[in-house]
Amino acid sequence: MHAHPLDLPLAPAGELDRERRAVPRQDRRSGVAVDGRPSVKSDRLLAGGEAEAAAELLVRLVLEAVPADVPVLDLYDGAGLFALTLAKRGHTVTAVEESRDAVADGQASQRLNHIPEGRCRWVAAPVEASVKKLTAAGAVILDPPREGCAP
Repeated sequence: MHAHPLDLPLAPAGELDRERRAVPRQDRRSGVAVDGRPSVKSDRLLAGGEAEAAAELLVRLVLEAVPADVPVLDLYDGAGLFALTLAKRGHTVTAVEESRDAVADGQASQRLNHIPEGRCRWVAAPVEASVKKLTAAGAVILDPPREGCAP
């Protein structure tokens, strides 16, 4: 029996910065609200159940595709939907995301889930500026924004 792919609780909005607590926030790419409720930001809004099912499917596909015990590079990571799930599974993940707020939320979720620091390394920088400096990985997750990514 497999665990539900979204069993990772996410940090509440503003976990690291109490001033942000009043503003509900959402990771712009993964569509997961930092309060733990999955949602999808798209041209067509999905009902809560549809959004959760879509997020579950994406996580399940990534978990099935990434071989066990390989280091993972998660580019355009957002707040860590894939990175934290893989780190909890035992992978060492380097998560690259330009948004410092999303990285802070991911780090808070990592602590909330008691995922060791060494399992997930966060890089708060543009992917295009970081990719040449990163070490090789056994698997790469590329989940760019709608406008795509640089070649």
